[in-house]
Amino acid sequence: MHPRKPSRSLWNDDHGTVISAELVSVATIAFIGLIVALSAMRDAAISELSDVVGSVQDFNQSYSVNAATGPSGSTYGSQFIDATDPGDEPGDLLGAIQNGIVFSAPQDESESTATPPASQRFEAEGSEVTPTAGGGYADGWIVWSNGQIFVNVDLIEDGIYEFSSRLWGSRGGPDLPNAALLVNGAAIDDFDIAPTSHADAQVYSVQTNLPAGTHQFGVAFTNDFYQPPIDRNLFVDWLQIFGPN
Repeated sequence: MHPRKPSRSLWNDDHGTVISAELVSVATIAFIGLIVALSAMRDAAISELSDVVGSVQDFNQSYSVNAATGPSGSTYGSQFIDATDPGDEPGDLLGAIQNGIVFSAPQDESESTATPPASQRFEAEGSEVTPTAGGGYADGWIVWSNGQIFVNVDLIEDGIYEFSSRLWGSRGGPDLPNAALLVNGAAIDDFDIAPTSHADAQVYSVQTNLPAGTHQFGVAFTNDFYQPPIDRNLFVDWLQIFGPN
C-alpha cells in the first residue's frame, strides 16, 4: 500500500478551503463596517472642530475708551481695533472649513463698518480758528469783549459728538465771566468760568447729535465788563471735537 502524497491529500481535502473562505467573508464585512464607522467618526470630529473654529472666529477684541473730563484734567479717549491676522485670506468665509483656524472680521456688520471715535483738537491761537474779538495770548486766546472764536470741522458720519473747550477768566464786577459753547452758531449750554489762571483752567463740554458734513464749533464770551482798572475777560486754551459716540 502506497502512502498518500501530501500534495494530493491537501488537494483532496476541502475542509481548510471552506474555513478560509468564511474567514475572508467575515473579515471583508468587518473591514467595510470599520470603514463606515471611521468615516462617521471623522465627519463628527470635523463638525465639532468646525464649531470650535467658528466660535474663535467670532471673537471680537475691539474696545474703545471714551474721553473723560474733570475739574483739573481730561483724557482724549483711546481705541483698539483687532487687525487682520497673518493667516487670514480674502476668500476665507465664516462657517466654512478652512485649512487651519482663520481669524476674520466679526459677523456683526454694525461693529465691522462703524467709524471708530476720533478726536480733533484746535489750539485757540492756531490758524484753523477764526476769532471775532480778542487777540493772541501766551497760553491761548483772550476774548476781551463780547465775541467768539470758532472752527469749522468736517464730520464724516452721523452721530453724537462732544464739543469741549478749556477755559479760564479774569474777574471783574459782580459776576463771573460767562462762556457759551456754540454749535453752528447756536448756544448749546453756557457756563460761569471760575478758574482764574491757565494752571487751574477747566474743561467744559456739551454733546449734540449732528449729521455728517461741515459744522461750526465755537466759544462765545457773553458778559464783558470793563471799568478801569477792572477788566473781565475770557481766556480759551483749545477747542476739541470728539466722536461719533
